Amino acid sequence: TLRDQRSLAVNQLSQSLDIHYYEAEDGSISVSTGAGQSLVTAGFSETLKTETAPPNGFYEVHLDLSDITSSIQGGKLGGLLEVRDQLIPAYQKDLDTLAESIISQVNVVQTGGTDLQVPPTSPAVNLFNPAAIVAGAAASFSVNPAVAADVRYIAAGQSGAPGDNANAIAFGELAFKQVLAGGTQSFSEAFSSLQFKVGTDQQNATKQLDTQNALLTQLNNSRDSVSGVSLDEEAIDLIRFQRAYQAASKFISVIDQLTEELIQSF
Repeated sequence: TLRDQRSLAVNQLSQSLDIHYYEAEDGSISVSTGAGQSLVTAGFSETLKTETAPPNGFYEVHLDLSDITSSIQGGKLGGLLEVRDQLIPAYQKDLDTLAESIISQVNVVQTGGTDLQVPPTSPAVNLFNPAAIVAGAAASFSVNPAVAADVRYIAAGQSGAPGDNANAIAFGELAFKQVLAGGTQSFSEAFSSLQFKVGTDQQNATKQLDTQNALLTQLNNSRDSVSGVSLDEEAIDLIRFQRAYQAASKFISVIDQLTEELIQSF
């Protein structure tokens, strides 16, 4: 029973992170992480715990006093860490680059035009609040409060003449201007590329999950064929034991009968 409980605990731990383990001749078991950090050795165990870390307050996985977060590659925990620390930051970087480019390009066109204020603002105010740095540009994307409060700050013209919409046309042309990815992508193309990347990563993850589940099923079947209980074998053994009992019972019955007849003959 204790060995079964221990095997169940090891299986549960392996679902959370990648581990290695082996059983010694005396029946004791040693467990380590996939990177080699010891978890259980000769009856001694180390403590796994999580702690928040600055600047973003993300959780780190600690083995006693050591941070092992970056060394975890497998299991549910490894998958969550890969999404949090690699995939999402990559998506955010692309989105921030797109947002910063939109902000800067639109503001260039805006400040180069003429608004409807009397007299016209010179130069025209920014349409979007400038991003100080690329990182975080998408999260801070916002319209200039002055423009939001008074649309006459929008520089739709260039000469200031009645009916002048040259700058408004320049705004529209930004949608087709290739300013991203080394001058090969427009705003919409860059966003579509980001969507494609996210979709491809999701599809690849689904395929890998199906493959790993198939391998897991195969390994479980191989393990059960060695350590599991076969109902067919148990049924055969039960019949064999039953027949042996019946034979022994018949043998005793015959001996009893012969003994009784022998006693009666004297």
